[in-house]
Amino acid sequence: MKRAIIVANWKMHKTQLEAKAFLEEMAKMDLPSTKEVWIAPSYTSISVLEEMRKNLNLSILIGAQNVNEHNLGAFTGEISAAQLSDAGAKFVIIGHSERRHIYLESDAMIEKKIAQALNESMIPLLCVGETEDQRAQGVTKKILSFQIRGALGSFSKEDLQSLVVAYEPVWAIGTGKIATPEIAEEAHQMIKKDLANMFGEEFTETVPVLYGGSVKAESMQNLMKQRNINGVLVGGASLAPDTFQKIINY
Repeated sequence: MKRAIIVANWKMHKTQLEAKAFLEEMAKMDLPSTKEVWIAPSYTSISVLEEMRKNLNLSILIGAQNVNEHNLGAFTGEISAAQLSDAGAKFVIIGHSERRHIYLESDAMIEKKIAQALNESMIPLLCVGETEDQRAQGVTKKILSFQIRGALGSFSKEDLQSLVVAYEPVWAIGTGKIATPEIAEEAHQMIKKDLANMFGEEFTETVPVLYGGSVKAESMQNLMKQRNINGVLVGGASLAPDTFQKIINY
């Protein structure tokens, strides 16, 4: 069976008590050896969940949803890679569509954030994806390439040994519109081709590319049948333990 990475992005949900209750439910579940489960809670719950994970001996990775592009300084309300690592974060989501479109993060900023994550030996989970207008204009390939090269262009393949990429079709997130497994696979092929052009075919084979667009348990089997889909980035469907477990046990 193909190995899969399944990432929960809780966004601005769950208090520490709620996060702990979720992990207690997860502890009752036998996690399949063919699947990696990652959870990105709010900053306030990272250290709590990491300590709890250790005590329960769970093979789950705890990470963060964002990081600042500087290592320290007068940036009120921001958080550094060193602070995240100190709290126990093992990965960080970078360039999520909400960060790009609500907070207007540029590819140059995202590139700096990846560098900060790598400096602290955290896994960078780079998100890329096109909007509805961009897909309608037929420029999906161009947009994906622009985002990938803008975020990764200054790194060597040696720098990026831990890289994970997530494809987020922005037009399919919370809109009711669905990216079919075939549409997702086509985009994943584009991403892998760009990575191959930049860093070589051998490198590309080692980089997991996840799908993140209104993921549901019902769509998991067909998504994971696609050759270039190596897992999923899950938003709303990751908030309830029973729903998330169904996605894990697709």
